[in-house]
Amino acid sequence: MSDAPNARSEYLTIEQAANLLRVTTKTVRNYIDREYLKAGKWNGAWRIPKGNISEIYRKKYGKTLEPERVEGLQNESLVRIDRSDYDRLQQRIGKLDAVERALAERTAEIKTMNERHAQLEASSASGWTEARKYRDDVERMHENLRAAEKAREEAALSAHWLRRELKRLGEERNSLKEKNKVLENSCEAFKEDLAGKNREIGRLKTRLTTLQDKNDRNKPFE
Repeated sequence: MSDAPNARSEYLTIEQAANLLRVTTKTVRNYIDREYLKAGKWNGAWRIPKGNISEIYRKKYGKTLEPERVEGLQNESLVRIDRSDYDRLQQRIGKLDAVERALAERTAEIKTMNERHAQLEASSASGWTEARKYRDDVERMHENLRAAEKAREEAALSAHWLRRELKRLGEERNSLKEKNKVLENSCEAFKEDLAGKNREIGRLKTRLTTLQDKNDRNKPFE
């Protein structure tokens, strides 16, 4: 999904899909993993076609999902935010996913190394000759384990920092949403005040016209 406007109008987020289907976001992710839902990623975030959600809703509840619910949900979640901030948020989400995947890979690698290390240690105990043969391998495994542990710690720190950044951006988004509501309310109040002033101007013009007519009728003949 490379086209951002199309992604906003024709696709839903995991949270929106969970809201419409009345399930948790974890259930929606399971649907995606099992390919019950056909979803794709745009800038690191999942996007699900609205038609696919409607089909799942019909199968799950035996009735059609009203289009108004989908549109209403999208309008409720719409927050005005600069494109640069939105793109930066999406990039950080994608980076967080990549870091978490790297962290999982490092964890699996460390587990494999630990198993290999245990095998080498067991082999070294069987005899001095065999131990000498594997000594260098054991030492290399120790070095690789230390390097992998360090890489995992760095990945964990990066993931923690990204989570904090996402939380901060989420708070900024909520703040923008509140400011947006205040501006909308102020705009409505201004419109009402302007309408009242226009009505008052209309009344003053009518009164002025009446006074001019009376003045013209009361003028002496020249």
